Amino acid sequence: LMIKAKVGDEIGGIIAQDAETIRFVKPNGQLVSVTHLKKGDSVIVHSKAATGRHFGMEVSDEYILEK
Repeated sequence: LMIKAKVGDEIGGIIAQDAETIRFVKPNGQLVSVTHLKKGDSVIVHSKAATGRHFGMEVSDEYILEK
């Protein structure tokens, strides 16, 4: 299940397993199962500046801009 989030002008996404046990947190603090999410629902996300990775290790002086 592809889930996309927008923070400011940035859009990011994750692929989550479509299962009752996968949950997100709503702005009011309640948990919501990924199986109950609807387009337009709000959930809390963590966002940080994009950085590059080399063999899974963060490289702080580079970043990747995907288009």
